[in-house]
Amino acid sequence: MNQKNLILLLLVLVMSFGCKGNENSQAAKDIESEKEIKIDKNTSVILTFGQSISANHNEALFEGKEGVYNFYNGQSIKAKDPLLGATGTGGSMWIPLANTMIENNVTTKIILVSIGVGGSSITQWTSDGMYNKKLLDTLENLKANKLFPNYILWHQGSADTGMSSDLYYNQFLSIVKQIREMNVTAPILVAEHSYCGHPADQQIKDAQKRLGLLHSENIFAGANTDLLGSDFRKADNCHLNKLGQEEASKLWLDALNKI
Repeated sequence: MNQKNLILLLLVLVMSFGCKGNENSQAAKDIESEKEIKIDKNTSVILTFGQSISANHNEALFEGKEGVYNFYNGQSIKAKDPLLGATGTGGSMWIPLANTMIENNVTTKIILVSIGVGGSSITQWTSDGMYNKKLLDTLENLKANKLFPNYILWHQGSADTGMSSDLYYNQFLSIVKQIREMNVTAPILVAEHSYCGHPADQQIKDAQKRLGLLHSENIFAGANTDLLGSDFRKADNCHLNKLGQEEASKLWLDALNKI
């Protein structure tokens, strides 16, 4: 190997090491930020689940303000879309919600736990469903890390168009039963959502309304995103555009403020 080629090889090795060092440095910062989170009375843990509108299938990508974290696989890192734990490569309504809560001094730290799955039916979250384990494992993982939800937000419905009101109602209560059996007492908020490129389903809406009235069970009404028309939707007239994500976050904040 001549001297020129040797110098080029050495330069490549140095640059590769430097890039790797930067990656390691960023990873170290992420881990360090997780270690520095002090859980206190001003920390809110928000667990969100449901179908694609609750996950990362919306238009805009948001980044959390100082104090907004994303919990996944035992670690909490600075929150940014797409949130780890949920399906999709787009954005959510949860970071705008968390940012607004920080801005309004509702709390000083928020840990988002997002586990929504695109296209999922309520049946798939019940005890015999394919996503039930995901829900229960998440709750166990939180507990193992001494984290306990302050709020649980359910945003789902359009995948179950045609289901009877009673069936939807009873299936959701079966999910609640499992959550309570794990000694999770947090308020559970149920969104009104059944509009997704097709008219809202009145049977689903009726069940969601009834669930939101079960205050004695610590269940409350969540955001009614069926109110958001095409101006707030992507081209599919289902998932939310940036304006819709921001508006949905306001509806969720209003719902939380009513508890």
